[in-house]
Amino acid sequence: MLGAIDEWFHAGLAGLGQTDDSIGFGTLLVRPAVVGDVTRAAATYETPRGRAASSWRRTGRRLRLDVTVPPGAKARVEFPLLGGNSRPGAPADARLLGVQDGRALFEIGSGDWRFENTAS
Repeated sequence: MLGAIDEWFHAGLAGLGQTDDSIGFGTLLVRPAVVGDVTRAAATYETPRGRAASSWRRTGRRLRLDVTVPPGAKARVEFPLLGGNSRPGAPADARLLGVQDGRALFEIGSGDWRFENTAS
C-alpha cells in the first residue's frame, strides 16, 4: 500500500515519470498535478542515465516548476497554465509543442530547466 502512495507522490503530484514509449527513462514525462491547497511538491529518481527531478511551488498566483533531465535523455514537460495564460515563462531553447487541456507542452533536453507562470 505504501508503494502506491509513493508512486502517487512521484508520478502524480510531483509529475515525474517517463513516457509510455520510453525505454530506460530515455524520455521523461513531467506533468505536475497542481491541486487543491497543495503549494509544493518535489520528487527525484535515479534513472539508468542519472538523476531526474521535478519540483514545483505555487505562491499566490505564481507557479514555478524546476526540472532536471539526466545526460542523454530528453523530457516532455506539460506545464499547467494559470488564469488563462497561453504561454508561460520558459527557457528560450525549450521547444513549445502546443497547448492542450490547460497545459503548455514543451520538449527539452538534458540539464536544469525552470518554467514560470503567473495568473492574470
